[in-house]
Amino acid sequence: MRFDEPVVVFAAGRAAADFLVAGSVAAITMVAAALISRFLTKLLTQAGMGAGSSKLVSRLVALVIVFLGVIYGLQILEVEIGPLFGAFGFSSVVVAFAFQGIIVNFVASTLLHTRQPFRAGDQIETGDHRGTVIEVNSRDVVMMTFDGNHVVIPSNVVLSSPIHNYTADPIRRTVLPLLLPYGCDLREVQRAVSRNARHVDGVVELPSPEVLIEGFGDSGIDASLRFWHPSEELSTRWIVSEVALSVVDSLDELGVEIPFPHLTLTEPPADGTS
Repeated sequence: MRFDEPVVVFAAGRAAADFLVAGSVAAITMVAAALISRFLTKLLTQAGMGAGSSKLVSRLVALVIVFLGVIYGLQILEVEIGPLFGAFGFSSVVVAFAFQGIIVNFVASTLLHTRQPFRAGDQIETGDHRGTVIEVNSRDVVMMTFDGNHVVIPSNVVLSSPIHNYTADPIRRTVLPLLLPYGCDLREVQRAVSRNARHVDGVVELPSPEVLIEGFGDSGIDASLRFWHPSEELSTRWIVSEVALSVVDSLDELGVEIPFPHLTLTEPPADGTS
């Protein structure tokens, strides 16, 4: 019998025990990360954070927990962490260059979830796209345009573009340009147009509709009708149409005709002189 055999058996048994402990740590870490992620998602949602933002934050926390569990498991196995971090650092640089677009969009999505310039269900305009936000995931913003088309926009594009949130407030204002003829009673036109616009369904009473005179053009007097209404886009389109019809009715009641540009053509003299 060799004297080194008990040492070998002891080392093998210790290695098996270390792997068993490391595996147990990994299993506990995964279960703990999943439970904490669910609990944190529920807690953040109840606190008023959007569902997408809650899930993203919870996933990041779960990844941190898993990473710490992996480091602790490697320490149990007596793996040198320093060289591993060095290799990981070099690999992370390579991965960052290879997946630059994915990483940039992930960071942009994180910032959108944190800043929350809009939420799912809001109607926004960003770049050349206008519609209702369906989802803000870890990479993209999914919208349905007002024409019924689905658009997937990279989060980085949305974050770097102006964002107009139409439904951030319950009401918004529309300015309807008007052209009035010279010689009409402007005071009477103001009263009639404002009064009829106030009676259109959906137009907010306060602030009340108002007609403002803005200037004097070549074909008539430039004016505008300003009124407030619900922010939702489909309601806006219908209300603006009804208000425009009420303006026409108001002018017809007063006998005022909407002017239009006149173009006068003259023939050059027969002798060719100008």
